[in-house]
Amino acid sequence: MFLMLTIGAMCVFGLVGCNDDDGPDATQLLTGTWEQTASEGWLRENGELIYKWDENESDTRFEFKQDGSFVEYLSEGSGWDIYAQGTWHCKNDLLRLHYPNEEGTEDDEVVDMRVYYITDYTLWLDYHYDVRAEKQHYVGFMRSAFQRITSSTPMPL
Repeated sequence: MFLMLTIGAMCVFGLVGCNDDDGPDATQLLTGTWEQTASEGWLRENGELIYKWDENESDTRFEFKQDGSFVEYLSEGSGWDIYAQGTWHCKNDLLRLHYPNEEGTEDDEVVDMRVYYITDYTLWLDYHYDVRAEKQHYVGFMRSAFQRITSSTPMPL
């Protein structure tokens, strides 16, 4: 159970980046639906490695919309269920996901990921995890690979 909660927290999900250089606009590149294809990473508790993984998996999708909102889906049987919704912003190589608290309190969750690599069809996101709770200190890293499922605009007929 602890492992699933930790991995779930790390998924809440590396690329060329969301830079404002002369290349394609990364915001436009991110807009669309991305399905996770692989994930690797590790988790340490108080400095001791407690879990390491390198898996091919496709149980998570992110839909980044042009209006700055996103939907996170998890695979459920033969379909996809909405896991969470929020807003997103990308500047330089920092992708910030804002998950509003459903109770309306000020405890919204903000997840920062590094866009390690991005093309029209491939996305890699890095996520660092560092949490202190009572006498425990958890540090982790996850790199997730995604492939584009849909683009932001319909393909011409």
